[in-house]
Amino acid sequence: MKILKLESENVKRLKAVSITPVGNTVILNGENEQGKTSVLDSIEMTLRGKKFIAPKPIRDGQKKASTKIDLGDLIVTRTYTEGGGGTLRVENKEGLSYSSPQTVLDKLLATVSFDPLEFVRMDSKAQMKVIQDLTGVDFDEMNGRRKLLYENRTDNNRELKRFEALVEAYIPPDESIPSEMPTTASIIDELDKAKNHNAQRSIHIEEFNDAQRNHAGLLEKVEETKKYLQLAEQAVTSNTAFGIQLKAKIEKLGSAIELPPIQAKLDGIEEQQEAFRLAELHQKNLAEEKRLAKISNGFTTKIEAIDQEKKEALEKSDLPVKGLELREDGVYLNGLPFEQASGAVKIKTSVALGIKMNPELKVLIIRDGSLLDANSMKTIETMADENDAQIWIERVGDKDKNAILIVDGEVAN
Repeated sequence: MKILKLESENVKRLKAVSITPVGNTVILNGENEQGKTSVLDSIEMTLRGKKFIAPKPIRDGQKKASTKIDLGDLIVTRTYTEGGGGTLRVENKEGLSYSSPQTVLDKLLATVSFDPLEFVRMDSKAQMKVIQDLTGVDFDEMNGRRKLLYENRTDNNRELKRFEALVEAYIPPDESIPSEMPTTASIIDELDKAKNHNAQRSIHIEEFNDAQRNHAGLLEKVEETKKYLQLAEQAVTSNTAFGIQLKAKIEKLGSAIELPPIQAKLDGIEEQQEAFRLAELHQKNLAEEKRLAKISNGFTTKIEAIDQEKKEALEKSDLPVKGLELREDGVYLNGLPFEQASGAVKIKTSVALGIKMNPELKVLIIRDGSLLDANSMKTIETMADENDAQIWIERVGDKDKNAILIVDGEVAN
């Protein structure tokens, strides 16, 4: 259903206009304040009702105004009188009037005169509401769940980055890291045992040397005096046995233990302890990094699931534009924010949504049409033809081909 004929008299700046649209694109040309906008306003006020009627709908100097729109199956007539009065009449083909005319129009069009350029200018929240109203899908609950998961993942990733930095900053020492944390007490105990060992060995060596000297002296005394031979022989025998015992003890103890290496270990205990501590901390950081990464991946999986759920909901809603998504921060098209799309893509998307929103009466109104370049105009004309929709466009000037020229509230010949 489209506008087959528009007649409007004394509405705002209009004197009297009668327009029978030809084709699916109706272009209104004219200079500023000549009545182009009043033509579009007369359509919107007639069809959409009281809340869209201007505070002063009647042309200056006149007492009444009227608009009649032929929709083919319906004839809509609205009148305006001084003081805010007026009437609305909706008739069918047979001339029968409806008792609740505005209700008939409201059912016919949920959002008549949807302006694609107005949709482009909306902020992201308003655009999202338009699409949600169009699809009948409420994404508030999904967006709430997604926002909570996103915030949790952000907090987790902040902690994850901190541990990643700690892990990356760890540089193992050149020397080997002990398998267990070395202690000062163990090394001091080792050093004390070594000192005692060496002390005993030194005593035994000294004793052995003394025994050797005594042995020599005794042998001399044996030679010097025979009378003490028996006693000397006994002493030699006893001393020899004692020497054997001492030698056995020395051999049992083995070689002397080098003290400097042990002392060096004691001197370097703090460095070893620090190396062990850092290595142990590094292992803990690695474990925490893996744990946080696993949590982050879990959040990402859940977020992606919600995004997929929203995408499937939009696909089931039969949106006229493929690749359109609703995320918590706004409308996206093919993975990018809608605001980053090219001008032609924005217009094409908005016109498609407008047509979808008006399945019965496919009438769209574009104000400020002078902002459209030649390519954008061509895009709109093509879409109007492809979808058998009627798009009314106002543009300043008189250069558009097949345009309706409005001059001083009337259609120029």
